[in-house]
Amino acid sequence: MLSLTQVLLYLLGDVVCVSSVLLSISQILVLGGLVYYYLLLLASVPKSKHVSQPSRSPSRSFAIAIPAHNEEAILTETLSSLKVLDYPPDLFDIYVVADYCDDRTVQVACESGALCYERNEGPRGRKVYALKWLLEQILAESRNYDAFVVFDADSKVERNFLRIMDTMLSEGHRVLQGRHVIITPQSNRFSGLADVDMRLNNLLRNKAKCNLGLSARLMGDAMCFASEVIRGYGWHADSLGEDREYGLYLLAQGIKTIYVHEAVSFGQAEIALGFIS
Repeated sequence: MLSLTQVLLYLLGDVVCVSSVLLSISQILVLGGLVYYYLLLLASVPKSKHVSQPSRSPSRSFAIAIPAHNEEAILTETLSSLKVLDYPPDLFDIYVVADYCDDRTVQVACESGALCYERNEGPRGRKVYALKWLLEQILAESRNYDAFVVFDADSKVERNFLRIMDTMLSEGHRVLQGRHVIITPQSNRFSGLADVDMRLNNLLRNKAKCNLGLSARLMGDAMCFASEVIRGYGWHADSLGEDREYGLYLLAQGIKTIYVHEAVSFGQAEIALGFIS
């Protein structure tokens, strides 16, 4: 007959054995994650395909969609950067949806030459609600745009953005994600963390995957869609990560997101800015 001490030793041995197995499994999972990111890091080294400026005159028309919630303080600068894009003015229009605004967002948008819609009904609190509603309003317009571009209300855009997207669309790509850069990462800790995350998005989750022939990740800003994508699939994603959800949805339909490193927008990363997204 086993003594109490022997029973306890047997049980302790079982616990140690189970703990060793669990530890081994956790080490394998961590190692797998590290190998995955090291592979992405290596894949990001080759340069992405260079997008040269087109020699022909651009012909595609763009609708630029900007969801805004109480953004009077920053919207003017954003719209000013868009008005001077190096692209024929008659081939792009700027749309702003003032979503449940109680400041001068509407007046600022109109004074800056944007086409502004006010939204004061329906679900609120997230960018996706305003963006989906705005896209529906644009689709109802008489003008049939060739592509849609989505920016945040605080985005500052490099002048060649639309020309680069026009070139990529001419190559047959239908969903494009530009490079987004945090303007002032040193302003506070949140901005610093957002800058690190955005650099990882650009380098590992987008550039590396694009070099491997995989679909990139939609990031909510500097996104471009051929019109048949928006008209054919709408915008069904409505989770907190609606941009990534929408990218996965399109991938399930056989449509890859192409990362365009040369098409750059700059934005802030303040906790209090705009929507929860």
